[in-house]
Amino acid sequence: MSQQCHTDDVAIVERMANVVFDLVRERDYITFVEIQNHLTKRGLPAAGDHAMELTNCPNVFLWIGLSPELLAAIKLVLDSRRLFIHPASVFSYFVDGRVLTWPIAKSKRKGGYTKPRWLPVCFRTVPPRHRTRKTEVGEHVA
Repeated sequence: MSQQCHTDDVAIVERMANVVFDLVRERDYITFVEIQNHLTKRGLPAAGDHAMELTNCPNVFLWIGLSPELLAAIKLVLDSRRLFIHPASVFSYFVDGRVLTWPIAKSKRKGGYTKPRWLPVCFRTVPPRHRTRKTEVGEHVA
């Protein structure tokens, strides 16, 4: 039974990863809000209590309120280099209807921040122009 449950989870994550990739490929510069809205309209689990945090800069969060399946799907498309994270304007999140109320992370501080910060990002199918260290993302469960 647990093997079937795990197989079903993997299938959902892979399906969600493909849906997210297709959305970004079709529209470009896609925010977390757009991804969650798109998946919710398709009956896929998008909201939850998980967050995406930079692993090399503690307390810098890309987004909160993610389902574990969506978090896994986004990590899958990022790790496979099908999608890339780019800086985004807070305004793009205002337009999409949701913003975090945390202070904005102005830079990747060595050792991170003492309090949560938000780093607004969008997703694209092309890597950023400037070569930077690989941004590693992890999960955080609230």
